[in-house]
Amino acid sequence: MPLDVKRRKNRTWIVAGAVLAAVLFAAAVFLNVFAVREVTVEGNERYTDEEIKDLVLGKGYSNTLLLMARSSSGGFGNIPFISTLEVEAVSAGHIRIRVYEKMMIGYVEYLGTNLYFDKDGIVVESSSEILEGVPKISGLKFSEVTLYEKLPVEDDHVFQVILNLTQALDKNGVFPDLIYLSKRMEITLYFNEAKVLFGAGEKIDEKVANLASFIEDLKTRKGVLHMENFSEDNTSIIFDGDDG
Repeated sequence: MPLDVKRRKNRTWIVAGAVLAAVLFAAAVFLNVFAVREVTVEGNERYTDEEIKDLVLGKGYSNTLLLMARSSSGGFGNIPFISTLEVEAVSAGHIRIRVYEKMMIGYVEYLGTNLYFDKDGIVVESSSEILEGVPKISGLKFSEVTLYEKLPVEDDHVFQVILNLTQALDKNGVFPDLIYLSKRMEITLYFNEAKVLFGAGEKIDEKVANLASFIEDLKTRKGVLHMENFSEDNTSIIFDGDDG
């Protein structure tokens, strides 16, 4: 082999080796500088911080830029009760995970599973779990249900009634075992062996606020509490049942 050809080949290998070394060095710097060392989680209620970290980092992703790219390109798959997990960089090695949970105002039982729906009546999740703080609703009539579609009830106004009621209940720390709505949208709340008749959804805030003042005592009673006609002008209520 001519000497000049051999020299050119040697130079080519040297250049290729230098380029490879530079690439490997750059990759090492990239992996080291942007390695995730600290994680902040915000917006989560259904999952703990550690569970959210496992969902985001548990599949071999531990690089800030790669996690941000994955977040912006479609997220982390279908996670029950979570709409979106958004990853942003606080610094090169510190990420913030923002959790956007699905908003649910109640659930209904259907064919052995629990269907959770939002304020518009859209079924956002199907699960065997019973979530704390999300009330069970009965009395709604429908023949079939499709996930991510609206519950096919006769009158969509029922979802506004449920929203108003559940917001008032949550605000006052009142958590019934069951909420029943009649065809005329008359509300009945169940607490152990007691039930409360609220009537057709009027003066909900006032009724719930008053109920909250003696709810713990009511849970030990057996009977029916009548609050259908309760108002600022008519604060008398009647309890039919065991006074013990």
